[in-house]
Amino acid sequence: MSPPATQASPTDPALLQLLGRSPWAGRVVVRGELPAAQPRVAVVGTRRPCAEQHDRAMQIGRQLAQLGAVVCSGGAVGIDIAALRGALSAGGRVIAVLPSHPDAAYPPEHRDDYARIVAQGGALLCLDEPAVRTCWFLRRNRLLADVVHSLLAVAANLRSGTMMVAREAVKAGDVLAVAAWPAGMARTDGTAWLAAMGAPAIASDHDLAQWYRDWAGATQDLENRSQRQTLSVALRHADLRKAPRARPRGASPAVDGDRPGSPSYAAPGGSVLWPVPPELPAESAAWAPTERRAWVRVAQAHPNGQTLEGLVAALDGDRRAANAAVLALSLGGHLRMGPDGTWRCGDGS
Repeated sequence: MSPPATQASPTDPALLQLLGRSPWAGRVVVRGELPAAQPRVAVVGTRRPCAEQHDRAMQIGRQLAQLGAVVCSGGAVGIDIAALRGALSAGGRVIAVLPSHPDAAYPPEHRDDYARIVAQGGALLCLDEPAVRTCWFLRRNRLLADVVHSLLAVAANLRSGTMMVAREAVKAGDVLAVAAWPAGMARTDGTAWLAAMGAPAIASDHDLAQWYRDWAGATQDLENRSQRQTLSVALRHADLRKAPRARPRGASPAVDGDRPGSPSYAAPGGSVLWPVPPELPAESAAWAPTERRAWVRVAQAHPNGQTLEGLVAALDGDRRAANAAVLALSLGGHLRMGPDGTWRCGDGS
């Protein structure tokens, strides 16, 4: 593979440092100009939104740009590109994180949008790959999670690429939120599940502005924040060069409900019980104390499941801590929800 040719010098020191470290050093092409240090928000979701979900994504992108955020996404059809277009319409700066070289930008039908992003002072962050393959989507998701400070999932199924991005965002220490939808609305069971696990549900423009100001105002030093997040990722994942597997080895490929034929990137509740009592994973040394206590309580109940109320009791009645621990562990593949609604140990895939 030839070394990537950076098209313009990035202006954000934190991003420049990120792209110069493993696993991204020499593997990412930058086209355009990376914005100076500003809050960066990923807006992601289903490739097949209804009209209401599409319009909501555009409004979210527009409002975030007006609030001063850099709106980011993977540029996919549906929610991702709608949010970017909304931000561009408000004069905002945008970062699109793509799975292939900018000369072969994917999807090809969005190349006019990518040209507009660059012309408007934003940037394309592209893996230096000549063609699109499933593994590059997985790496693209990880890069997107590393680049941003927070993620807002607009609408997504449980078995979708959006849930993979959410899992990577939790690992990277990003702030996570979801758009609120009426119960039973199509392609929202994934975002509803995240909300049930403790992610803030944003139902209005006021909610969005309040959520953004709450986390963006928590620190003025975004470069140090980015460094702390990078350290957290390094501690949790010793080998950052390996993209997460789309499915366990030997398992048949599942189908993403959003796009027939694409791999199932994440499936909360889809792991199988271990045939023997589980041992504490090696990476648990980097877990938060509440996550470790929650996992041990679930393991003690093996092969039966542990209720959320039992986990709350194990964490001294702190329901918020229990929800946060379950969210982090389940997105990391270490817990799964059984058919009876109880929590069980996952296989870590």
